Amino acid sequence: MTPDDRKEMLSAYLALPVYEDMCPVHILWSSGILFYSSAMGDKHRLAVINHLSEDAVVETLKGQLKKEKGPFSFLELESRRGEISLPLAQAFPESSFISLESDKKLAYNHFENVTASKAFNNVIGVISSTNFLLAKLVESPDFLRYQFVGIYKFLDMVKTMTRKEFNEMLGALFATGLTTFIQLPSSEIFSLAATTFFPLLTEPFSDKSYLKSDHPLPPFKNFEVRLAAESASAEVKNNVSASVLRPSYGPPDTDHSWRFLRIDVRNLTVKVNHHFDYRLDGHSRKYVQRCVSNETHWEVYLVREFDGYKIPYESLYAVSLIALLRMGLLSEIKDSFYDMFIRLPLYEDMAPWNIVFQGGKLAYIDYDTKDRTFNKMVPAAYQVMAMLMNYQRTVTDFGHCGGPAKNEYNFQFISSCVESEFNGPCKDSKKPVPCGDHTCRSTYVECLQALNELEYERSLRLLKSKDRKKGDPLILSSSLAELNEKRSWAYGLGGFVSAKKKIQVPEYVDPAVSWRKPVTI
Repeated sequence: MTPDDRKEMLSAYLALPVYEDMCPVHILWSSGILFYSSAMGDKHRLAVINHLSEDAVVETLKGQLKKEKGPFSFLELESRRGEISLPLAQAFPESSFISLESDKKLAYNHFENVTASKAFNNVIGVISSTNFLLAKLVESPDFLRYQFVGIYKFLDMVKTMTRKEFNEMLGALFATGLTTFIQLPSSEIFSLAATTFFPLLTEPFSDKSYLKSDHPLPPFKNFEVRLAAESASAEVKNNVSASVLRPSYGPPDTDHSWRFLRIDVRNLTVKVNHHFDYRLDGHSRKYVQRCVSNETHWEVYLVREFDGYKIPYESLYAVSLIALLRMGLLSEIKDSFYDMFIRLPLYEDMAPWNIVFQGGKLAYIDYDTKDRTFNKMVPAAYQVMAMLMNYQRTVTDFGHCGGPAKNEYNFQFISSCVESEFNGPCKDSKKPVPCGDHTCRSTYVECLQALNELEYERSLRLLKSKDRKKGDPLILSSSLAELNEKRSWAYGLGGFVSAKKKIQVPEYVDPAVSWRKPVTI
């Protein structure tokens, strides 16, 4: 037997149901399939047991998920044909199920099943590397409520990964979701497999018994929890709790060879970036992501690095559109998402990291701008831009248009003419223009108006000052300032007369009567 054959046989053994007597003479290998044959000659092929095993996985997970008070997100790695994700999505239609599969054919089999059942809260992506995916996910603000790794994925990890890769994957996995379920071989089957395939290793602890009741041997007791505790590694600060769940039911006269290892985050601190795979877009904004939980409550939030602003996660049932698109979302689902996106209300920042998938729909979630829509304003966008452009032309002809000031996105016409030594920063999108009066303004028009008012007030002060210096602006009369405000004045033979100055005019009574003494008005 070649080493590869031995490795395949060991993997198949770990997936067998556990009978009371697991003596190797009862276990047969035929055509690449391992099956159990009892002394009576009854054969229980693995293919038959698998169906019962998948049902048990679904029912066990349902029992856990039913405890959740509201909708949630659920990510499955290596989802195959959707044997687990799809029935769960049907059972929890308000929740969001993301199924990732490396085999494109299996992914499309899953998609056909989703379409037939109309469980559109279950979306599917094709990924090439789980390790790269998790490395990007752990440094993004996307945070899952539940994650699931099935027995096939776990065994593939054991067979194909180095110990360092395995450790890093578990460490990243436990830091990307509040609760993670891993379906892995039980302590009993690991102990039996070691006794069967590596008898010299277990000889000091066993008399080579293959009875289920004699296992696990001491080195394998509590194996499921020890595996996680001794393996997980990541650049995070993460306190977790672990529990082992048994299947809700098993095949007749046997026990399933797997258990669920449930990992719950209790206190997580991790530095994250602006969005999933941020390097492709050059975003530099950083956050600290925090998660604190106990048996009944959880709190997840971001702390924005540059100002310490806290952004709470009100729920954990959404996954960002940018993450899904970069997780290899199937083209048919991508087209469906576009149809949903184009029908959304218009918000200020509809970049794909502010759009999320939740419960079969897309929604906008930017914390700072989600309370205001622009559906009524957008039809006037062309007219507003034309106004700003034409206004700039006239200001230029007056000789009052300098260079453009900078705004965060360098939008044209927003900050024309008002370049100054003040460069902000002006981060508020309602006032993005740095103005020469050292304030942030909505547009260059508002800035010009503010600067003109300042110049006008300065001229008034200079006029009232007896020490006006040569070269200072000359106002013809202080009353002209009053005129600008009141828009009424008096004039006579000498021209303009201040409204504050008393003007003497005669009282006109009757032509037959001579002029009387002038009346002061």
